[in-house]
Amino acid sequence: MGYTYNSSNCSEGKSLSQKCPNGNFYKFCNCNRSLYPYTTENCSETGKVIGGKVCENTYYEKCDCEEKYQYDPENCPFPKTLSGISCNDKYETCACPSDYSKTCTGNLEGVGTSCDGKYQTCKCKSTFIKCDNGGATGATSCTDSTGTKYDSCKPSCSLSPASCAATYGGIADYWKVDEACTTCTADRKYVLTSESINFAGEKLYRIKALKDFTTQAHPACTISGDDRCNIEVKKGDLGGYVKTEANLSQTDNSWIADTAKVFGNAKVYESALVRGSAYIYQNAKIYGNTIIRGTSKIMGNAEVYGKTTLDQAAIYDYAKIYGSAYISNTTVSEYATVRAGQLSTGRITGHALVAGAYTSGDSSGCVGYVSGAGGVLIAGNAKVYSSVYLYCNATISGDAIINDYGSSYGWTVSIKDNVKINGTANINGTLTLSGDAKFCSGSYGKTYITPRPEISSGEYGC
Repeated sequence: MGYTYNSSNCSEGKSLSQKCPNGNFYKFCNCNRSLYPYTTENCSETGKVIGGKVCENTYYEKCDCEEKYQYDPENCPFPKTLSGISCNDKYETCACPSDYSKTCTGNLEGVGTSCDGKYQTCKCKSTFIKCDNGGATGATSCTDSTGTKYDSCKPSCSLSPASCAATYGGIADYWKVDEACTTCTADRKYVLTSESINFAGEKLYRIKALKDFTTQAHPACTISGDDRCNIEVKKGDLGGYVKTEANLSQTDNSWIADTAKVFGNAKVYESALVRGSAYIYQNAKIYGNTIIRGTSKIMGNAEVYGKTTLDQAAIYDYAKIYGSAYISNTTVSEYATVRAGQLSTGRITGHALVAGAYTSGDSSGCVGYVSGAGGVLIAGNAKVYSSVYLYCNATISGDAIINDYGSSYGWTVSIKDNVKINGTANINGTLTLSGDAKFCSGSYGKTYITPRPEISSGEYGC
């Protein structure tokens, strides 16, 4: 190869070398490696590409980072962070950290510096404050990590569940204070106080009302004064005595008043009222619109319900009293049932059924009255219906059936065995009706039986 290159035919970017000794020509015209230092072999780092002017399609002027590597600490402001692959200390990503995820709008505002409009934490605006007693009526609330706040607070309240309990009894968990901070409201009717008595071998506790309510005895009861049928119970009022809360329902208008006592497995519920010095025990149940007054006592498995009023009565065993019954100074025992009527001074026992009778064992006006006999007695399987009137020491027993309207039986009349009386009879004196005797109304609509020693058979007025 000769000396053929000079400045006129050696293009820009190339260098002449090996000059001819006898002239101005050069043997070589090669790429200037100081101007074109890069090839695909020495520009192979991740993220870099060769570029700029090229010489002989092999040598390049530049070896630079790709355009996507554009972020460095100067153009990636806090709180954004650089991430991904770097090239010459530049990164392809400048992004918000993942914990900048909250958009704070409405009543919330961001805490600290935002990143692309998002924050690490939101808080309620400064116009919202914490309220010890809650927000005022109609106040706007805002909740953040510190709790619920309001734009206006409820006025300071002197009431609290604890102060309600201290005033009326029970524990704070029983009580709530209304929004207006004027009323203590309990979630139960009464509480057992620390006041106690020992009665019939049992320790009984006095009850105290935790809410206002009115007992709901049956409408027919018109008794007023200290023995009135309905009682307006006020929060804080003391009542009678119980063994446990199982003796008196917590969820209705039933109540135990005065010095009345309920214990054992006995229970008072619905709209029943027990008052005076009455006591209920063992397995007795008192419910419906029943009123128990005076020195009445109910025990055994007896049940009293319906629109019943008991005054100085004693109910035992499996006896049941219901309907519109009024019973005073009377004992009902064994399996006897009274489902209506007015019974005074007598005994109902056995499997007797009384439905609508009127009895009075008062001795005034009685001929042959036996003192201490206990007044009227209805026993055995006797059944007495309709508006039958029984007085003095009258006795109805055996399988006797009286099914009259307006009949009257008085003095020391004894009706027993299978005697049946139908119609309207008026039987008085000292006599015994027994056997299979049958009595009916006569032609004038009534049967009158005058005093005779004993009638044991036959039909009369039939």
